[in-house]
Amino acid sequence: MICAPRANSPLFESPRGFFLWKRSGKTISYELIGEGGEYRVLELSYRDMRQTVELEATQPFYGGLRWWWRCPACDARAAKLYMLPRCYQFKCRVCHDLSYESAQNSGAFYYRLFKMQAARLGVSSHFIREAVRAGHNSSGYTVKSMEAVPVPLLDKSDG
Repeated sequence: MICAPRANSPLFESPRGFFLWKRSGKTISYELIGEGGEYRVLELSYRDMRQTVELEATQPFYGGLRWWWRCPACDARAAKLYMLPRCYQFKCRVCHDLSYESAQNSGAFYYRLFKMQAARLGVSSHFIREAVRAGHNSSGYTVKSMEAVPVPLLDKSDG
């Protein structure tokens, strides 16, 4: 997951750098594309994947700028983009069909219902739960806190 940059983000310190996932140590390199410090496109590179993602700025009522990603798949404004295992494409939560883990675990009532339905049908409660989940979240993945941190690469000539 990469979060949209804030106004004082290290992402804007240098036109090149990488996102670092603290848990796994994996990196994805980036290059900001634009002229005169007006960056609106970010090119991401990971293994054989190259993807461009647009940035959009809005002005909140309290002043300053709020940056957003434009989802490459649906062009919607998103605060976070996700790359699933073996997918190698950044997309928003909706396009990847992600749900929040808390939404999946929030119902002891439903688990009792799954057990009763499974007993009635002669199958496992896991089978019933997965059948219901497949109807609501076809990817099977949940949103977890695997946030990447942008690390700028400073040219030696910059200081």
